[in-house]
Amino acid sequence: MRRLAFVLVVVIGLGACAKTPPQGGPNSGIQGTVTVGPQCPVVQAESPCPDTPFDGKVQVSQGGGAIAQVQVDAQGSYRFALVPGTYVVEPLVGGNGGPPTATPQTVVVRDGVFTQADLTIDTGIR
Repeated sequence: MRRLAFVLVVVIGLGACAKTPPQGGPNSGIQGTVTVGPQCPVVQAESPCPDTPFDGKVQVSQGGGAIAQVQVDAQGSYRFALVPGTYVVEPLVGGNGGPPTATPQTVVVRDGVFTQADLTIDTGIR
């Protein structure tokens, strides 16, 4: 009986020490939009050529490791619920080294706040 009690205490203790991903509640995290542009080589006042919403996934990482990915919606918006900390967020684009390109953005999440991080993908059109 003592052995069973000891084993239960060890199992419960190990479970409490297990590392869980930093997925937060509904009150903090990162949100934003992802746009792709420029869409035209020359933009003129009488013929605007706005950037378009990104159709793909955004990834959030911490400490060099990916934590989660999310598909953006039709307007290019995304949202991650995260516990407070420092994260890197970036749109996932082809890794061929050329356009389109995206620059990762470091974001600090504070308790009770969704930090706005709008991202852009450069098409390379000039």
